[in-house]
Amino acid sequence: MWLVFTPAPFVISRIAELIGAPVSNNAIVLATVLFAALFFLPAARGWGHRLQYVTWNRAGLALATVYLVAAAYAHHQALERIQKIAAEENIEVQSFAALPFPPSLWHWDGLIHAPRGVYEVRMDLSESLFSNSATSGDPSSSSAIVHTYYPEAPTNSFTEKARTLPEVQKFFWFARFPVTRFHKEGSEAVVEFLDVRFPQIRRDRAPSFEYRVRLSADGEVLSQGWVKK
Repeated sequence: MWLVFTPAPFVISRIAELIGAPVSNNAIVLATVLFAALFFLPAARGWGHRLQYVTWNRAGLALATVYLVAAAYAHHQALERIQKIAAEENIEVQSFAALPFPPSLWHWDGLIHAPRGVYEVRMDLSESLFSNSATSGDPSSSSAIVHTYYPEAPTNSFTEKARTLPEVQKFFWFARFPVTRFHKEGSEAVVEFLDVRFPQIRRDRAPSFEYRVRLSADGEVLSQGWVKK
């Protein structure tokens, strides 16, 4: 069982790297050591067999509780970081959130919805926690923070037409951090709607949650649907 579970941290780290939430080498080593302890320590002198099932269940519940408490604390720290950045940058906040990048407890994606667009702040709390900038109380000076701005396209007749479509209205009912994009391709107008909660995994791929409407010069809908490539 140890041989089966040992590759798991490496597989998870590879998946996390592909989606833009890399796991540190220290976390991989720690996970491997924990798996080894989980499978080998109970076999020492057979003491694991002497424990009742209820004891193992209580231990699992205790570990799960510790994880939830740690996740809640990290979420609180990430929200505080977002609020401080919004205050320092004088951003008119309509809504904000801190979303986790599992499996790491330290990687968080902070989002701020403002009238003119959405601000994204990717944070590594483990680095900022031990850095000099963390002790100075200035979160924006930490090298562990990456800012990205998604501007909202100015309103025009094409974007207004696209917003009246039933499918687009369903999109806005679901989206928490929506952004509207607009550009022209020849005589055709292209309106794109995306929710920044679902980040772009790779540069050669479209975001995971993007709806596109193509209109003619006179405002007729030529095509609409989810972007797949």
